[in-house]
Amino acid sequence: MIRLRLLSIVSLIPLQGCVEIVPSPFVSDAGTDVESEAMDTDGDTVDAPQSDAPPSVGTPCLDDKQCDDFIACTFDTCDLSIQRCRHEPNHLSCQDGRYCNGSERCDPSIGCVAGEPITCSDLDPCTIDQCVEQTQSCDHVVRDADGDGDPDWHCGGGDCNDNDPLINSLVLEVCANGRDDDCDGEVDESDCIFPSNDTCADPLTLPFDQTIVAPLFGTKADYAASCIPSSGLRDIVAAVDVPDDATYDLDVWVRADQGNVFTAISSICGDPAEELSCGSSAFGPMGPVARFLARKVPAGLLPVYFASDVEQNLLVHASLLPTQPPTTNETCGTAIEVTPGQPTIATLIGVETDVGSHCSASTGDLLYRFTTTDAHDIRVTAGSIDGFGEPVLSLRNENCAKPEDEIACASAAAPLLFARNQPAGTYYVAVSATAASIIQFVVELQAPSEPPPGDDCQTAPKMTANVTESISLYDHADNVKDSCLANAKDAARTLTLTQPSDVLLVGQYSSSDTGAVSLWYPPCASEDLIGCANAAPSPVRIAASNLAAGEYRAVIETRHGNPAQLTAFVRPATAPTFIAFADTCEEAYPIPLQGGLFQGNTSNATAQYAAGCDQAGGAAAGASDQMLRLDLPGPRRVVFDMRGSSYRTLLNIRKGPACPGTEVLHGCSVGFYQQRSYLDLRLEKGTYYVQVDGFFGESGAWFLDVFIVE
Repeated sequence: MIRLRLLSIVSLIPLQGCVEIVPSPFVSDAGTDVESEAMDTDGDTVDAPQSDAPPSVGTPCLDDKQCDDFIACTFDTCDLSIQRCRHEPNHLSCQDGRYCNGSERCDPSIGCVAGEPITCSDLDPCTIDQCVEQTQSCDHVVRDADGDGDPDWHCGGGDCNDNDPLINSLVLEVCANGRDDDCDGEVDESDCIFPSNDTCADPLTLPFDQTIVAPLFGTKADYAASCIPSSGLRDIVAAVDVPDDATYDLDVWVRADQGNVFTAISSICGDPAEELSCGSSAFGPMGPVARFLARKVPAGLLPVYFASDVEQNLLVHASLLPTQPPTTNETCGTAIEVTPGQPTIATLIGVETDVGSHCSASTGDLLYRFTTTDAHDIRVTAGSIDGFGEPVLSLRNENCAKPEDEIACASAAAPLLFARNQPAGTYYVAVSATAASIIQFVVELQAPSEPPPGDDCQTAPKMTANVTESISLYDHADNVKDSCLANAKDAARTLTLTQPSDVLLVGQYSSSDTGAVSLWYPPCASEDLIGCANAAPSPVRIAASNLAAGEYRAVIETRHGNPAQLTAFVRPATAPTFIAFADTCEEAYPIPLQGGLFQGNTSNATAQYAAGCDQAGGAAAGASDQMLRLDLPGPRRVVFDMRGSSYRTLLNIRKGPACPGTEVLHGCSVGFYQQRSYLDLRLEKGTYYVQVDGFFGESGAWFLDVFIVE
């Protein structure tokens, strides 16, 4: 009997899939071919047909209740035409969401079995082959031993010395150093350059309150600092002239278009022991950035180092500020009191991390405290004054310090942290950021509000199956825990099934947000989770097969609380169907009007038909493909979902009656991402051909879940 399993799991990212390396998971076991007698309702024996039954055929039966084989991944029914049980394997229910361990399959005799791990070997000594779980793809990286971005010239690159990151075909020739820097076969040729500001003897003048360009071309790594890696970098030296008329702090930052950047300041050029401050690389909204704030810097010329692992132009800036005392609110015990309703500035440069949070940050944190005498809704909003990093907020209870003391957290360009109806007491706010930045935040207290319908599973309003609902999450909190997306606003709906059903839950959210959907038994305790998924881009989907009649909870959540849409597609529980051939339109497998789950493998098929969205080049007919046919007696909404497939799928819907027909508008989908191809179409009456194909010649095991709605 099919039990409920998580059918699709996170990830967020364009795929580089492996080609024809996943073996077919659809290897049938010998099964149970027991020739015995079944009893009718009066206790008399019923003659069972004696035949060579296929592996999915089991013992004699008179109804479905007699056919439970206690194998979680099989769909069990009594086939009254032969009075035998059928146990159809559902390979999709065995997929664990991990790519590199291979495509799992359902063995009707023992249940889910492991797939064959992906090897990714292309037998090319010039590539380093690895399976990348994050992108669910094979990566074949041309050898680049020194990591300078230019492969060894023996492997098609231009690097003539793959042991030195400063020598390759992407850099400029440096004059008078006696070596071929740019790998053009000449040494110190006429177009060579003399690097600027490469040493303490030739510093770049760094003015105050101006952003200037600092080129790294031709430079090498000369100087060490506590936060700067010891190899693979280039650096330059700049000089700032600090006046002696007062005591000053120095705020310095560096930005670039790519790679990593670093900056540091010393009181003596070239002496690491005299370091005053150091800023390591982080990635912010404007790209890679590093920043330091040196307090009470000495007067006179001071060396500032700028470094990067990419030969490029850097943007650098220095500000001379009246000296301020160091921050003291680095711990819960030294938290600064804030007044609700009044903006507060947090300077997150060179601070340490002191409390644990479920929202990650690159900087340390500063702690603030406020006290309430009555119950309130608490809202905390924030924004970056300089735009270098996105704010990260954490609201904490009176104990403050431990991770479990966190009430809620939020991270975004303009985060809104919300906690409803918090009792009177002392609260803490930890402020951090994704890169060194100056953050302004405000704590607001409001009268306790009533939660909107669906703010938790207990108040979840009913949803209508096969109908898309738009949902506002503005006044919602993170009340459904243990899902696939922590610290996200969520909304719950009640889904009622009147018969055993297959359910596909689809969540749609804005491109600037991150979303998840989950399916639960009420009341949504941790042990009640049936399945959940978060993925990018939208939409995100999960499914459950052969759910019993009853009430369930469907939950959608988004990181930033933007509006979302939720749909529960429902059909009567249906046994999965394996498509063995169907290589042409003439062999196209018919899809019944109630839809169904179809499984196949294109590895042994041939390439018959092209597709408009296969823009990668290659053979005219593209990858090998299989065909299904759908005959609609009238207008229908039809959903095609290929989640769980083992390669970058291409799904193409064609309008007949001629074969292969013409492509339907917006009816071609490439499954670059983890959840593969997905189409939600409104189709008119007629015959349609469903082309299961692969992107850029890829093939393998595939799944196609079809839901048809009037």
